[in-house]
Amino acid sequence: MLHESPRQILIAYFLIILSVFRTSISHAQFAYPISLHERVEHSSLIIEGAVINQHSFWDINHRMIHTSSQVMILKVFKGNSHISVIDIVNEGGILGDSAIMVSDIANLSIGLKGVFFLNPDRIALQYPNGIVQNPYEFVYSAQGLISYNVITQTAADLFTNYGDIQNGLYRQIIHQTGHNYLVTQDIQVPNSAMAIQSPIITGFSPSSVRAGAILDSSNNMLTIYGTNL
Repeated sequence: MLHESPRQILIAYFLIILSVFRTSISHAQFAYPISLHERVEHSSLIIEGAVINQHSFWDINHRMIHTSSQVMILKVFKGNSHISVIDIVNEGGILGDSAIMVSDIANLSIGLKGVFFLNPDRIALQYPNGIVQNPYEFVYSAQGLISYNVITQTAADLFTNYGDIQNGLYRQIIHQTGHNYLVTQDIQVPNSAMAIQSPIITGFSPSSVRAGAILDSSNNMLTIYGTNL
């Protein structure tokens, strides 16, 4: 267990409160649904992509932790079609013994796939040199992401279920942009970026164990068998 001084704990709480306060001010107006038309209209880059890597870092003033999610571009609905990988940067993250949690942001993880509505990151100058490449930020915060369910092949955001990805979501975006999307055919999503599959339990042993906090591994060790565990 880490033992931090009261001053260190106070600073951590202050950063969390400050971060949530800033976020609630800047994104309070996004607590209601933003139409697909508005998101398309106010985005300079709209892509289908997959998150392939993440890392967190302090800004140059060591006041805020940011998390950069590296996204591989699979399709381009609007904007520059010559970029293959971008970094989407959000406030908050875990770095060493420090953590800052921020509400009202898109929840990204490695393997996530979806449509991203983006603009160039407005505060990129606050990042250390070379820490991110091609930095972008979401339009309308968490509503800048429409995520995929890769099992059902459906898409949804915070307020809307778009149904089938190709016959539902794609058609709606094309209707808004007025042109078809461009497939980035030279890019293949690596296995490490595939969505995490649900675990399947095929069995366990032994069939029963002794209850209670008894340090007896021969009687209290339960082994679970299956896939994707």
